[in-house]
Amino acid sequence: MKTKQMLALLLALCLLPAVCLAESEEPVPFVPFEAETIEGEAISSDIYAQADYTIVMYSATWCSACHQCTPELIAFLDAYNAQGGATVQAVSVMTDTRSYETGELEEDVVEDAKTLKESLEIPYPVLIPDDNLFAVMSIISYFPTFFVVDSDGNIAYATYGGLTQGDWETVFEELTAV
Repeated sequence: MKTKQMLALLLALCLLPAVCLAESEEPVPFVPFEAETIEGEAISSDIYAQADYTIVMYSATWCSACHQCTPELIAFLDAYNAQGGATVQAVSVMTDTRSYETGELEEDVVEDAKTLKESLEIPYPVLIPDDNLFAVMSIISYFPTFFVVDSDGNIAYATYGGLTQGDWETVFEELTAV
């Protein structure tokens, strides 16, 4: 029941402009998760506490827009974290590593994701979605979709589409403005 309530809340929030999330008075939690990376390492939503913000990117191996904006995200992370101040990390939820119809693991797609991670030189974890992360996909209409989650696990911002390094800089200027 708790997961259904969170998903309903996420659905409602995704239908609102991203600005409304940034201005929300009540924190909106992102789904908790216990997943594995494509390399088989355990990872959980505890990762949010490791930085001021975590960019959760919903992606797919077949998504050319995802492939195109990934180097922009990596460049943003490198430049932004080099400045000091608020820290930002990222994780990618590789949605097609589980069958959209059955939810079963797609071993061949996991291998494709490993190849993609290597070719794009992705430095952050690429996840096989657990049930909670997988359930969020039911409200996603576009790839890539991004959720910026604060260190307490609350959604600070959400958007979709191919963001550039400059777009990310603008997002974080607004998020970190005092």
